[in-house]
Order: sequence, then structure tokens, then C-alpha cells
Amino acid sequence: MVIGKELRIGASIKALMILTLMTTLGCGTTSLRGSWVRIDDEAPQGQTVKILTEERFAFGLHARNEIIAGGGRYVLDGDSYTETIEYHWMPSLVGKTVVFDCDLDGDIWHHTGKIKTGGGVLVIDEVWERIE
Repeated sequence: MVIGKELRIGASIKALMILTLMTTLGCGTTSLRGSWVRIDDEAPQGQTVKILTEERFAFGLHARNEIIAGGGRYVLDGDSYTETIEYHWMPSLVGKTVVFDCDLDGDIWHHTGKIKTGGGVLVIDEVWERIE
């Protein structure tokens, strides 16, 4: 009978480990709704802010006397975050869809993706911190 208890405890520990991994890897089903500020080393001069509702996103930055902004719709599905751009300061990106790998750790959100542009492929690798 001792073996049965050890197996049950072992199964419980494995389940807990899997649950922990599921909540720390990918974005899962956690809501991204809120306000975010970009914090990675590649962020443009100035403060970039991104705001998400349940299905829409918008971002903006004022740098060097230029307004950089865009937005549209997004879908979060597990560790995949997909943006469909409806308006953008670079008109060639309007109508494009970008699929990102998504990782959320507390209030830190990291996503990476690629988008085809007229000049090739633009790699997007951003880190955001929830501010609200």
C-alpha cells in the first residue's frame, strides 16, 4: 500500500509541475487587456505605449517630432498572438497579419514575429511591461 501512496503523491507533483509550466510558458489564456509600455533595449527613443481591449490593440510613440502609431484587431490563442493591422504610420503594413510567439511572465510580455514588407522581412522582437 505504501507504493500506491507514493504513486498518488508522484502524480500530484507531476500535475503541479505541468500546471506551473503551463502558466509560465506562453501566454496561455491570460488576458492581455490593459496598458503596456515597451521596455526592451531596441525600443525607439521615447516611450512606446500599447493598449489592448479584449480584441483590439493600438500603440503610439512620439519621437523626433514624428508620431508613430498603429492598431487593429488581435487574437490570443495559447502562446500565439496574432495582430491584423487596420491602420499604421507605414501604410504598406495596413491589411497585413503578424503571428507572434507569445510569452507572459507576470506583468512582462515578450512576443516575437515576422512580417513581410516591400523590402523583405521585418523581425519584431518586443518586451512590454503592464502598467495598468
